[in-house]
Amino acid sequence: MEMECRVLTRYQQTKKINHMNTFVSRSAIFAIALTSVSAFAANPENVSVTASVPTVAVLSVDTNTVSSSFVLADYDLNTGAATKTAAAGSTFRVSTNRSWSLAVKAGSPNFSYTPTNVGDTATKPAGDLSFKLSTAGSYTAVTTSDQTLVTGTRGGYGTSGNTRIVDYSLSSNLNQDRPGSYAVTLVYTLTSS
Repeated sequence: MEMECRVLTRYQQTKKINHMNTFVSRSAIFAIALTSVSAFAANPENVSVTASVPTVAVLSVDTNTVSSSFVLADYDLNTGAATKTAAAGSTFRVSTNRSWSLAVKAGSPNFSYTPTNVGDTATKPAGDLSFKLSTAGSYTAVTTSDQTLVTGTRGGYGTSGNTRIVDYSLSSNLNQDRPGSYAVTLVYTLTSS
């Protein structure tokens, strides 16, 4: 029977020890690396995101001109009175991020007048023009002071109540209005609150 007996030389022992040290060193580095990763993951950072939102209040109208022309058939030949309406004369749309109100007033106390016949003069009060929401209510005479037409809540044009239609009614009388053209400017003001 043969027996093998190995005796490690000093060089071989040193090499084996170095190999074990390298293995232990690599294991230690790996363990330290894992510890470091865990340490970073346990240290969260916060990021603050800020934004600034302005007050938005936009009023748009579908047309800036409403025309009414009286004809003979509009007049009551007994009293001389006539009334002309412009149903759905203006459509207003509101887009805002606050509650709002829409007011209307006349830009001047009287209509401007351009006579058909040279030398004619006439004074037609702005109050001969009246307005109302198309949905309901009665006509209100225009004044030179703001009158609240409607109020609403925040939202875009598509929000219920943020699109409003206005009807106009204009009165005339033969003993007051001479032939010619009359014009008055209405000032609509959107206020958000």
